Amino acid sequence: MIDGALRVLIVHNRYVVPGGEEVVVAAEAALLERNGHTVSCFESSNEAIFEMSAVRAASHAVWNRNSRAELAQLKARFKPDVVHFHNTFPAMSPSVYYAGLEASTVVQTLHNFRLVCPAGTLLRAGKPCELCVGRVAWPAVRYGCYRGSRSASLVAAAMVQTHRALGTWTRRVHAYIALTQFSREIFLRGGLPAEKLYIQPNFVAPDPGVSTARAAHFLYVGRFEEGKGTRVLLDAWRSMTNPPPLRMVGSGPLEPEVVHFAEERAGVQLLGRLSRERVLEELKQARALVAPSLWYENFPLTICEAMATGCPVIASDLPNVRALLGEGRAGVLVPARDAQLLKQAVEHAVVDGDALRQVARSARTLYETHYTADANYRMLLAIYDSARRARKVNA
Repeated sequence: MIDGALRVLIVHNRYVVPGGEEVVVAAEAALLERNGHTVSCFESSNEAIFEMSAVRAASHAVWNRNSRAELAQLKARFKPDVVHFHNTFPAMSPSVYYAGLEASTVVQTLHNFRLVCPAGTLLRAGKPCELCVGRVAWPAVRYGCYRGSRSASLVAAAMVQTHRALGTWTRRVHAYIALTQFSREIFLRGGLPAEKLYIQPNFVAPDPGVSTARAAHFLYVGRFEEGKGTRVLLDAWRSMTNPPPLRMVGSGPLEPEVVHFAEERAGVQLLGRLSRERVLEELKQARALVAPSLWYENFPLTICEAMATGCPVIASDLPNVRALLGEGRAGVLVPARDAQLLKQAVEHAVVDGDALRQVARSARTLYETHYTADANYRMLLAIYDSARRARKVNA
């Protein structure tokens, strides 16, 4: 096992619209520092892409010389024991794996499915899709899976294929972290080596505490987009004769449709994008969180936050969500894309408070067992240690 403090360099390409991934990266850095390790961060933002020509942006997504040089300079100054990558797409590019990291242990967390799906979601036409898993990603280009654009999908596919051919994914990383067993199996079929694939779920820290004082309204938290099941949620509420109040947190491409929906219904409130602290307060008050996603949801952090606060969850029955909710013991699962069954689950939740309280108690127990900072830290250090020993053996 690791004995003593580590120097950990965290590498992350931020998204223009922050999400759960940014929360996890910041929480993990703080977790390492609280436990006596020295942390430095190398970050860039995708905002830089919008200032470039299409050709230059495409070339940067495949190979960004500047990012590679800047990381090499920081690495030389900081001398990390571990370099922990989170996201490099698109602005930073996988060129940063070539920044002279041979003396460090290199770890990569797989927050999305980008290495096996150019869109990163394994979703097409509102349904899970695995056409590109384990093969050249031409289907993604054909269907324009990334941002609804064939040209953008070609850039994402070229990035994956180029670095697959270079051996970046197999030779430059000592350990990959999948967030669930189901996701690990996807990446195995995508070609990542089994001996390098570990499992470490996300976590919620600090513990937000449990609230049992529940109001009458239901809560949706997430982007307003097809893959998050926003339209399924709206259809479920439209079909109710006497729908309960609904509060919606977020924004996104379907916002005009959501605004129109809210204007027609007095019981629907749009709260916009809220800070994480405000979201946790909303979770402590809501009767239940409704999470009707259509895609696999690698690890839905909002559901984990609901579990930590004692907020019951009504969610799509998808593999990763089902596992997170203890195979259904800690939440109410309904088939994805089925607005009528979602409607029935919500209506049942309105009248059966005892059942809701039972799943909430089960959810809190699962959180305390698997998704706290302490549990996560033990798993992370074990992965670092295994990766370090494997690197020395193969050096």
